[in-house]
Amino acid sequence: MSTILYPKFKLWFIDKDGKAIFGESLAELLEAIEVHRSVFKASRQLSTPSQKNV
Repeated sequence: MSTILYPKFKLWFIDKDGKAIFGESLAELLEAIEVHRSVFKASRQLSTPSQKNV
């Protein structure tokens, strides 16, 4: 029996000071905005339960 392997990786961009400027969290937000067609709805979907009550 052979095992099938698939590549998986994370990619982020950093500025000259090493600060992340685009990573997984921003990608998730952009995908949610595309689905919901609303920044507000996308951010609510991605919020943790404790943040929704604030």
